Amino acid sequence: MPKITGEGTSEKYLHVLRGIKEPILLPFLRLFTALGIRADHITWLGYLLAVAAVPLRDVGWLLVLAVADLAVDLLDGSLARFQRTNDAAGTIFDAAHDALFVMASTYALTAMGIVSFEAAYLYGTAYGLMAVLVLVRESLGNQARIMVRPRLYVFAALALLLFTRIDIVSPVMLTGGILLAIHDAFSLRAILRSLRKKA
Repeated sequence: MPKITGEGTSEKYLHVLRGIKEPILLPFLRLFTALGIRADHITWLGYLLAVAAVPLRDVGWLLVLAVADLAVDLLDGSLARFQRTNDAAGTIFDAAHDALFVMASTYALTAMGIVSFEAAYLYGTAYGLMAVLVLVRESLGNQARIMVRPRLYVFAALALLLFTRIDIVSPVMLTGGILLAIHDAFSLRAILRSLRKKA
C-alpha cells in the first residue's frame, strides 16, 4: 500500500514531535519487535479500550481508559515506523480507532449525565467526519495544514472534574465540536477544489 504523506504545517510539526518522542519510546519499540508485537496489535488494543469505554459509568475508570488509549495512539504509529510497516491501510485502521474511542467515550460521558446530548452529538459527528475528510484529503495529496485535536482538552477537562469537581467537560466538548465542524467545512472545501482541479 502507498504511504500517506504530506507537506503541510501539521506534517512538519509531527516530524518534530516524532523526533522527540521516538527516541524515548525506542526501548519499548525494540522490546515489542523482539516479542513479535506489531503496530496493528497495539491498535487492536485501542479498539478493545473503545468497546470497554461504552458501558462505563465511572469518571475515574473512563479517564484510565482515555490515558491508555492515548498511550496506544502514541505507540502504534511509532511502532509501525520503527518496523517499517506504516502504510495507508495502517493509517486508516488507526484513524478509525481514534474516532471509535472518541465516540465511545462521548457516549459514556453522555450516559453519565456529564455532557449534554447536543455537545456530544456535535462533537462525535464532527470528529468522525474529520477522520474521514483528513484521509480523503491525504489521498488527494492535499493535507490539512492545521489539525484540530480537541480530545486532549476533553480528557484534560475530565481529569479536572475527577480531581477538583470543577465540571467544564460539556462546554469544552461543545467548543471542540464547533472547532471540528469549522475544520470539517474547510476540509470539504479543499477536497472539492482538489477534485475540480483534477477534473
